[in-house]
Amino acid sequence: MAVSRRATRYLRLTAAVLLATSVVSAFSTSPAYASEYVLSYGSLNTNGLPVGSTLGAARHTARDSYFYSAPSVTSPYIKCTAGGLSAIVETNPLAPGTATGSMPVLTSSVCNTTFVGTTGAPTVTWLNLPYYWSVNSSGEFLVMGGPVPPLTLQTVIQTVLGSITCTYVADNDVIRGTFWNTHATIPHSAEFVFQPLVKTSGPVSCPSRLYFHAAYGPMTVTSLLGGPLVHVN
Repeated sequence: MAVSRRATRYLRLTAAVLLATSVVSAFSTSPAYASEYVLSYGSLNTNGLPVGSTLGAARHTARDSYFYSAPSVTSPYIKCTAGGLSAIVETNPLAPGTATGSMPVLTSSVCNTTFVGTTGAPTVTWLNLPYYWSVNSSGEFLVMGGPVPPLTLQTVIQTVLGSITCTYVADNDVIRGTFWNTHATIPHSAEFVFQPLVKTSGPVSCPSRLYFHAAYGPMTVTSLLGGPLVHVN
């Protein structure tokens, strides 16, 4: 009879362990992104951004915006110490995935240049706004020509012979960047490294290409109280 009681206790204990294991297993095998959207705010992987939210970022204080004449920091350049962007969220799926939207504002201002023969401050204007943008769970951040392509940049440069106007379009109508959640100097920012812009009009004194090198951030949700930081998941 004693053996029977021990067997009964063993069976009950085994059943309890199996039940607990199955419960833990059910939770541990849930999808990793079950409650996580590509874009979130406040705390990492929480508070998915609602569609229609507006994002904003200034030129990052740790990184001026440059338009180099060659893909090298030693080449002549136009440098802009102000500017910013504004973006509207149009899709924000569960991660992993790609969030998309429009970018009605992109500016680069308060500029100077090291181009030979220049006499004053150049102006830089992004044309054909709004643009489209996207960011995926790997942090790839794209800015693309919008409803009226292509993505176009115009510079007006003062020279000893007068002002010249140089017009450029993004190579393949896209500027490729990276969104950093964490970074030593530019966290929560979109970074663009030597992105090529090809000349479409202007005199021979205009560089044949410019290379956009900049960072915008920290990026915040300007449509929410307090402007919480943006995360990409």
